[in-house]
Amino acid sequence: MSLRLRLLLGPPSSLIAQILTVSSLIALISGALSLSNLLSTMSCGAECLKYAVLVNALSNEFGGLFQAWLIPVWAVLAVSMYLVSLNSSRTLRGMMSTIASIGGRERRIAVLFLTRQLILSTVGLLLGTSLGLVVAQIGLRAAVILGSAPYEVPVLMPIDVLTLSALVYGAAILGSLATMRRIIRGSFAGGVQQ
Repeated sequence: MSLRLRLLLGPPSSLIAQILTVSSLIALISGALSLSNLLSTMSCGAECLKYAVLVNALSNEFGGLFQAWLIPVWAVLAVSMYLVSLNSSRTLRGMMSTIASIGGRERRIAVLFLTRQLILSTVGLLLGTSLGLVVAQIGLRAAVILGSAPYEVPVLMPIDVLTLSALVYGAAILGSLATMRRIIRGSFAGGVQQ
């Protein structure tokens, strides 16, 4: 692995912990979104007539529950992503001050830091949405086996993916703005962390 990439990613243990934190939060939300989408778009034809009461009851119950908790869940994701971004900047301060003290340009250091935040967000988003869909599918298959209801594949709507992406990337960038401002002003020069 090149030195630039090692500096960009920082300590592997902290990077893995941050990716797992982000992806687990996104997995919970994407799983719930996919089940909510499934209940609202269930189309299994004549087979569903047998289960129409059950499908409608579940759809109404989950839809109401999901709508009631939608704002707090998105807020938790945004705050968590913001805090992961702040933690990421804290773990990389030593590396950034070292690069600044050996003559690295501030804008270059800021670009390295922002690139790391975007990599962290992208990997967390990809892993989280995949895990969320898998967990939703496992849960739905278990319900189908236990209740002998028709099976449909849970999916995420494009607007859900766009909303998740905007929230994750926005919170990551907001969490790194204070650190990037310090980098550009030169507060890390000479190893001094202010």
